[in-house]
Amino acid sequence: HVTLSGLTLTRAAGFEEAEREGVRVDHTEYAVLDNLQVLDNRAKDGAITMTDSQHCEIRYCFIHNYSRITVDDRTQYNESKYYGYAFNCIDGTGISVSNCQDVLIQSNRVIEENLQATPEVKDDFQLGTFVRRNEQRGELVSEQTWQVGYVNNWHQGSAITVSSPERTRYVRLVNNHIENAAQGIDIHADHVLVQGNMVIDSFIGMKAMHGSRYVLIANNHFSRSVLWAIGLMPGASSKIGNEDGDSIITGNIISEFGYGKAAWIWPSDEYTCVPIKLERGQTAENPPLRNVLISSNVVAESYSDDLAAGSQRLSPRYKWALLIDTGPGGPLNVTVSDDNLFPPGTEGVRNR
Repeated sequence: HVTLSGLTLTRAAGFEEAEREGVRVDHTEYAVLDNLQVLDNRAKDGAITMTDSQHCEIRYCFIHNYSRITVDDRTQYNESKYYGYAFNCIDGTGISVSNCQDVLIQSNRVIEENLQATPEVKDDFQLGTFVRRNEQRGELVSEQTWQVGYVNNWHQGSAITVSSPERTRYVRLVNNHIENAAQGIDIHADHVLVQGNMVIDSFIGMKAMHGSRYVLIANNHFSRSVLWAIGLMPGASSKIGNEDGDSIITGNIISEFGYGKAAWIWPSDEYTCVPIKLERGQTAENPPLRNVLISSNVVAESYSDDLAAGSQRLSPRYKWALLIDTGPGGPLNVTVSDDNLFPPGTEGVRNR
């Protein structure tokens, strides 16, 4: 029964890179983090981290500049089976919640302005370049990627992440404001409400993955996403007893899709760039995503900001407004209602 309120926590110039979180809450009940400011705490873990707790709140906090340059090492333990390489990247998390039950994450601002995915930053830090690799190529890595020694997913981390999919449940993410994240909201949990959030210029708006069930994604606004705005997909951690699905996507607005700052990284006609995406698993052992309802969503057409050009409609930077993966392991029992407003992409409204 602890409340921490009204504090500003910051780091001195030149010492922004940290080894620990700005605020950490663990093994507690009924804790409230209220109106905190965590500034320039650039660490491996979340600027605000909560773990192994229940009946807690994180509300009205401001997290600013939480990302740093580091190495994403996928050469060890289970990741070596799927990847087997390490690469330079931007990484960092604003708010991290794991192994928790009954958590409210409400009305926080999570904004990154120090490190953004520009060509200049990529070149300066050789982002995406392998720094080491195992003798054996991972199962999820193409031969071409292995030989080139480069990946384009070098902007890692999330503004808000909720993880521990077999243990974390009953989490509400409501009315948060996010800017310039790699992933706006990253869900690996059950019984989750994602409602009323504003996610701006994050190349992935949100995803629910790795055994996320009973997720309600409602009335959010995703602006200037590039890779996808909303994604549901099994991940390598999905298995029998930890399946993905039984979820609803409703009442969301997706605007200016494909026109974010990171658009230069992914050609807009690639298979991966799509406003709403339902995917198959990463491996053959992952159970398929199933039982999803998609209703009353709007993918807005994009228009030029050039006043001299008037209200000029811009071409869509996606093949389909909705992608439902096909083939073995693809999503099952997906219902798409007629009241969605999906302008066609370069190849239509949806792939099936």
